[in-house]
Amino acid sequence: MKDSRVGTMGILALIFVLGTKWAGLSSLHEYRAFYLIIIPAYARGTFTIAIHFMGYIRPKGGTAREFFADNKNIASLGWLSVPVAFSLWLGFRGIILNGVFIGIVMLVTLYYKKKLGGITGDMLGALGEVTEAGLFLFAGMGV
Repeated sequence: MKDSRVGTMGILALIFVLGTKWAGLSSLHEYRAFYLIIIPAYARGTFTIAIHFMGYIRPKGGTAREFFADNKNIASLGWLSVPVAFSLWLGFRGIILNGVFIGIVMLVTLYYKKKLGGITGDMLGALGEVTEAGLFLFAGMGV
């Protein structure tokens, strides 16, 4: 995870995530500007959830160990109420969007917990990108 080089799998992940976001965005017809604001806010909210509920797994510390330890208070999760509240403006579609958000975050964090037992900054970034791509794809489905 500390290796800064991007390999074949990194390039493929980039292509698939950007393709998924593009597919979702291109099929959005109504509320496009609203989704362009609210979905990245959701994706950034995943960071606070993962930091709050998961431990940092780098054994030698790393630059984020203190940040993880200092931000495990319940008040940090309060900022997530902003995109949740604004999504309710969409009505039933907003409620479903909240459910999809919770589902994506739960699945990815449980996968991280099972495979590695915690999280690092790189994994937080991947969680945010996967969440954003999934929500754009869901919003584009027009459910």
